Amino acid sequence: MEKPSVYVETSVISYLASKPSRDVIVAGHQQLTLEWWDTRDEWRLFVSPLVIREAGGGDADAAARRLAFTQGLTVIADKRRCPIAGWPSPSGCCGTR
Repeated sequence: MEKPSVYVETSVISYLASKPSRDVIVAGHQQLTLEWWDTRDEWRLFVSPLVIREAGGGDADAAARRLAFTQGLTVIADKRRCPIAGWPSPSGCCGTR
C-alpha cells in the first residue's frame, strides 16, 4: 500500500529546529511536532521551494538547523502539481532534496 502524502510547511520545520520555548503553548506545539516527526517514515513528505527558501532565511546557524530537516524530502517543482491532496502527478514534477 502506498504511503499517505503530507505537505510539510515551514512552521513544522521551524518547530523541529528551534530551541525549546518557555511559552507553554509553543512548547506543546514543539513537542507534538517532534513526536509526529518520529513517525515520518510512515508518510511521503513533500516541501515546496518556498519552504526551502523560508527555512534558509535569517540567522545562519538557525537556517542550517532548519535546512537539515528538509534533507531527503521531496521538493515540489515550481508551478507544477504533484501527488499531494490527490493532485495529478505529471512526469518528473518532483525531485528529492
